[in-house]
This record gives sequence, structure tokens and C-alpha cells, in this order.
Amino acid sequence: MNAMLFLSLFSLLLIARVTARSPPAPPEPPVYRRCLKKIADVFFVVDTSSSLDITPNVIKELDFVGEVITAFDLGKDQVRTGMMTFATNTELLFKLDDFKTKKEIAEILYDRKNLVKYRWKGGNTNIGKALRLLMDGGLSTSHGSRADVPQIAVIITDGNSNDRADFDSALLELR
Repeated sequence: MNAMLFLSLFSLLLIARVTARSPPAPPEPPVYRRCLKKIADVFFVVDTSSSLDITPNVIKELDFVGEVITAFDLGKDQVRTGMMTFATNTELLFKLDDFKTKKEIAEILYDRKNLVKYRWKGGNTNIGKALRLLMDGGLSTSHGSRADVPQIAVIITDGNSNDRADFDSALLELR
């Protein structure tokens, strides 16, 4: 009987202790949600080469860029974004000083996804060439880069560069 009484009291104490605890803290918002109200120049460099294998992988990259950009407050005095794609050749899609709205960027990404779906050529993974365009065009003051704000390059690639010498020299310059 004493054992039964002990178990009952122990159970009541345990229940009281569990219910007396404060409610759990709300979950932290995703990291990119904490980027609101920040100022930065963010440039996306997206690999569209053949080594990605299939069209859906390139479309996933473009969807990712779109999702991240929607988390920013875009504007001349807020976050500025730019984007380029690369494979054998590089293509600057929009510059930091184009001041695109989220809707305009979504339209550019939509058009690019259709191009990938129907006329994707792929090509080599020339990361060195992409880094050169990033330095000379993407994050340059002549294309809207600001010296007094963080400069962020988001490079999306499988990492297998076909232009190793240019890649290595571009990395040295970026340091």
C-alpha cells in the first residue's frame, strides 16, 4: 500500500511540475527572415552548366534565388540585388543599380526557367569566368555596388570548374 501511495504522490508531483512549466518559446524565424530591414548588396551567381545533369536542377537554383529575394526589402537605399548565370559563357541578368522590384525579378526568373526548359544548352562550368564578371561587373561601383554596405555574393554551383587557372587567379584577387 505504501508503494502505491508513493507512486500516486510521485505521479501527482510530476504532473504538477510538468504543467507548471512555462510554455515553450516560439520557434526562431528562418535565418533569411531576420534579414528584413537590413542594407546590403547581394549578387547571385548561378551555374547553368551541363554538369548539373538535368533541367530540374537549374530550375531549383532559380526557385531558390526567387525565394531568398522575396525575404529582402529591396530598394535604392535598402537591399540591392543582381544576378548572373554562367556555363561556358556568362550572362548578366540584372545589375545592382537596376532597382528591380520583386515582381520584375520574378518575371525574369520565370522567363529564365522557360528558357532552361525549352532551349537549355548547358556548357562548361567556367567558375573563373563567372568570378571575373562578378568582380568587374556584378559587384562593381559602375553597376551600383556601394562601398559602405556589406557585399554578398551567393554562388550556386556544383563546384567542378573547367577553367581552373582562371578560377584560382580570381580567388586570389577576391581575398
